[in-house]
Order: sequence, then C-alpha cells, then structure tokens
Amino acid sequence: MSLAGKTVSVGDLVRHVRFGTGKIRLDGGETAIVRFDDGLQECDKGELEAVTAALQEIFSAQWHSPIEVVTRAQGAAIESVNDMWGVLSTSRIALLPHQLWVCRRILETWPARWLVADDVGLGKTIEAGLVFWPLIAKGTVRRLLIIAPASLVEQWSERLRGMFDIRVAIYAGDADTERTDFWGTHDKVAASLQTLRIEKMGRHRRLLESAPWDLIVVDEAHHLNADEKGGPTLGYQFLEKLVENNRVKSMLFFTGTPHRGKNFGFVSLLKLLRPDLFDPKKPLDPQLPHLREVMIRNNKQHVTDLKGNPLFHPPVVKNIEFRFSPEEREFYEMLTDFIQSGQAYASSLDATTGKAVQLVLVAMQKLASSSVAAIRRALRGRLARIAEGRGRLDELQARREARRKRLEERDECERQGDLDALSRLEEEIAELSGELRLMENEAPRLREWLTSANRVRRETKIDRIVSILHNEYDGR
Repeated sequence: MSLAGKTVSVGDLVRHVRFGTGKIRLDGGETAIVRFDDGLQECDKGELEAVTAALQEIFSAQWHSPIEVVTRAQGAAIESVNDMWGVLSTSRIALLPHQLWVCRRILETWPARWLVADDVGLGKTIEAGLVFWPLIAKGTVRRLLIIAPASLVEQWSERLRGMFDIRVAIYAGDADTERTDFWGTHDKVAASLQTLRIEKMGRHRRLLESAPWDLIVVDEAHHLNADEKGGPTLGYQFLEKLVENNRVKSMLFFTGTPHRGKNFGFVSLLKLLRPDLFDPKKPLDPQLPHLREVMIRNNKQHVTDLKGNPLFHPPVVKNIEFRFSPEEREFYEMLTDFIQSGQAYASSLDATTGKAVQLVLVAMQKLASSSVAAIRRALRGRLARIAEGRGRLDELQARREARRKRLEERDECERQGDLDALSRLEEEIAELSGELRLMENEAPRLREWLTSANRVRRETKIDRIVSILHNEYDGR
C-alpha cells in the first residue's frame, strides 16, 4: 500500500521497487529520507510501501491463516538468503560451502573492499558471479569493470555468460576513441591489465572522465606489485590513479598468491584496497590485526562439499630413486656440455645479445627437465630455422627490435618480482631468438644432440611415474 499523503515515523520499515527494503530516517512531507543497503535516498512517498515487521504482526490482534503465515515466512527466508548470499542466482553450477561463505562475507556490508586469496582451483569465477548477481539484480551495481591478465579476459566473459547469464563487453583499444565513447556506452566490461595499464591515445583520460565504477574486480591481483626500491608497476599505478580520482566505489582483488615473499609488496596491495588501514611505510605488526577486515582466504585442505566431505586430499610426497638408461645418461651428459658451451659463448658477447642467448639456453634446460620428447621437438625446430637461413634483413631487424623490447620488459618484471610475467617474457624472447647463434658450430652440435635424443626410446622417469600411479593409486 502506497504511503502517499501519509505521515511516517523514524524507524518505520518501507519497501521501494528499485532500492529494496529500508528504514525511514526523516519525513519530509511529500518525500522521505530512507536508509537502504546502499546508502541514503530521498524518495517520493508514492513510491514507498509500508512493511510490517514480524514482531508487529505477532502482537497485532489480526489473525492470519496458518498456511499464509508459513508461506510468507518461507518467502521472506528465501529472499533474505538470496539477498545476502546470492545462492538462488541463475548460476548453472553446483555451489560449494566456501564459495557461499565468500559471497556472504563480501555482501554483509556495501560498499566493500576485499582481497579474496583462496587457493588456486577453488572457483574464483564462481565466487565472483555469486557476488555480482544479487548486486546487479538489485541495481546496486550497474557499472562493473573486470581487469584480468590478457589470457584470462575471454575466459571471464565466457564463464560469467555461461554460468550466470551476465554479459560483459571485452575491451579493445581500437574501439576506444574520442568518437566512440567506449566507457560511456559500455557499463559492464572485461579488460586486459596489460592493455589498460599503458596510457595510449588518451585512454586513461577518457576512463577518468567517465562515470565511476560501482565495482572493479582485479584477477591475479598480485600483478599490482610495488617494490620498496623500484617503486610500483604500471598496473599498480593505473589502479592507484582510479582510486585517487574516486573512480571506484567497491573493489575486489582475487589472487592465489597474495604474499610473494616481500612484506612491502603485500601491504602495498592492501593499501590500494584500504588506505585507511594499511601503509607499507609503517611498521607491519600493528597492521596485521586488520587483515581480517580486508582479506578472505580458503585453503584446499579445509574446503568440503555440501555434505562435509573433503574436496582435496593432502599430497603424498615421496622420494623415488631411479637409474638412467645408458642412452639417457649420454643424452643428459650432452645437455650439460651444450649448456656450458653456450654459457661460455654468451659471456663473450655484448650484454643484450648475451642475455638473449642465456635465456634461450634456460628455455632448453626447462624443456629437457620436462622430458626428452619435449626438447627433441625444440631441437628439430631450431635446426629447421638454421637451415632456412638468416632470412630477410627487414625481418631480422623486426625480430631484433621486438626481442630488445621484451628484454627491457623482462628486466622490469625481474626488478618488480613479477614471476608470472617473467616466465612468459622469457618464452617470448626464446621464440624471437631463432637467428642468434648459441655457440660456434651450433648446427653440428645440435644434430649430434638430436641424434642422442632419438636413441632414447623410453624414458625411465616417465615409466616409473606411470608404474607408481598404476600400482598405488589406480581405482582411488
């Protein structure tokens, strides 16, 4: 029943079709000031309906049909649980207790700033979707920005659409121009951190001039790193700029590795969320009690299904000894000799070229430690590139320039402690170094090593692993 023309009292419960249920704070005649979950609103009384509290109904003289009472109580319970936990969303997956707990914890108060540091594999996209859905459904969140590594942006878009029917636009730099007004026409966006962090063609200015974001989510938030000596990364500076310019109301960070060995970087990440509680330049101990106010963490060893059964079993660590076959021993001795010769050759080159050679050798070592089959493919590919010749001069120049830029980026990532990006860049540098010689007379040495690899028909390590899995774990 509309409250138009009626007097209301402070504390009266009312319902608004858009803002939900709230309490009267001031009767202003034709309008009323009401506190809803997302803040104070001045509402026309004609848009408000009176809500009778349960205790008022109990002590009133009016009798209600038992079936109606039960039905209304169940409905209120369902609505309450859904508003708080989001469990009755359109998600198409089986939910788990820890995911519901994360959702409830975040939605207890709004606006919110949280670092969700669950172990890898516990379903961060599901947790995010459970948070998004009730907020979007109630209109609390209209503008949503998801920032993730480039390789995960499409995955976020696909999973949110498939699991929760939440549609987000994928940011493309070409679509963001002065004429398109990308940030004004898209209110739910998934974007690459590697792209957004770089100011290009007025991108940051347009973003700062657009409407604030109700919620910003950062996946793999440990990339927002700050080093005590080297300073913050570009990604950190970008988020810091949004925060300082009041472009974000609520913010969620997701990462499975929140603390990467350096307290300064960890507290700097927390400062982005809650500058009122954390400062990397201040002593750490007085700040630690505030962690419970900003960080949620679930460990694999503690999570269960809805029946209380553990989802993960503790790892079994064993030292297993095995002996190389004569062919394998020959192969790994040649590997050692090849790497040592390459390192000696790299030390005679200029710093930039020598570093590129070293990274190619490191990549080859990593492949060989994986399996003989893996390095065999790499050897064949490198020999093929050598056989094709040096290529055209312009192509070589382009590769050299690309490699130089990657080396600079790698040095920056190493300085900042960004291990994930460091590994990716090393792989790219190895790919771009096909024309580099790793040593004098490289091709004959590669052919000799490949011949040795071809003599390894079976790998003792892999056979031993398969045997252990079959004998000790088959059928579990």
